[in-house]
Amino acid sequence: MQSNDSYLVDETEGSIDQHFKLQRFNLANQLDPSFNGVEIGFDGTNTRNASQDYAHLVQPDGSIVVAGRLLVSPDQAFGLARMLSNGTLDPTFGSEGSLTTLFPGDSSRATAITLQADGNIVAAGTADGAATTYLAVARYLGN
Repeated sequence: MQSNDSYLVDETEGSIDQHFKLQRFNLANQLDPSFNGVEIGFDGTNTRNASQDYAHLVQPDGSIVVAGRLLVSPDQAFGLARMLSNGTLDPTFGSEGSLTTLFPGDSSRATAITLQADGNIVAAGTADGAATTYLAVARYLGN
């Protein structure tokens, strides 16, 4: 839920070249036409790749941070993107609105995200090694 009594829903499309976008609805389940709902691919340049989102949060200024994974062949990386309150990617965040973080192992994904009191973002998930799955945590500057 957002402060204006609306809620966000994500939509994933594609099987191999996946992307996703957020849509905003009001409490009467009507699509908010003022919300841009851009496609997100976590790589800053190409919106059609193997990206999936698992969690998102709304910052106090209305910006929305989405966390998930990006396939960076042959590995998977944490993927984060930030959108402005109108649904467009925030060009001041990462590279044109998104960023990735690689962990040791061959498969990592961010499945939870939270905002610290100082405005920094913490994402947590897993990083898989050859025979073991590890907890993976990354902290990002919120400004």
